[in-house]
Amino acid sequence: VQFIRFPAFSYSESSAQLAELLTGQAGDAAETVIRRIVDDGAICVKTMYDVFAQITPSVEELSALAAAAHERNLPVFIHANRRESQAVAVAGGVDVIAHGMWRNQAEAPELDEESRRILAGVVSNNIGYQPTTQVIVGELDALDEADLERPELADVYPASLIEWYTDTLNGTPVRMRNSYAGAET
Repeated sequence: VQFIRFPAFSYSESSAQLAELLTGQAGDAAETVIRRIVDDGAICVKTMYDVFAQITPSVEELSALAAAAHERNLPVFIHANRRESQAVAVAGGVDVIAHGMWRNQAEAPELDEESRRILAGVVSNNIGYQPTTQVIVGELDALDEADLERPELADVYPASLIEWYTDTLNGTPVRMRNSYAGAET
């Protein structure tokens, strides 16, 4: 289980403190994390496997996290948008895979045998699958100030979230900051 450097991460500890808290076997770390999540009132767990963000849990770590979450009836979601990450998700026993199976630029667009095998595992293990189809368009929309003024957003987002997106930090709107690096885009 790895510390994730995101502003919305639910733990206030520094990465050093969290690393110390989570030292030990994968099962022990997962149990500790799930206990904290449950104590915070969570109704699910979302983790990720993303090579670009350098967050790549092993099958063992993901299995331990899923087992600890399932003991408390919490479904496990995973951000896994590549073939490798979805293979780990299927082997790790998650409940829902978010974001579909994207291809790297060098990969052929055809569905190869490995991808078919992974997707068959999604089906045979009854894993929910959320193919996100508007990521790039949505990110481009987020750069447009007028996008947040659309009246229909109030039907799907709480006013506090819309306000948060329009808020600024040191003169930079939240929507313009890169959450992976903590830098402006």
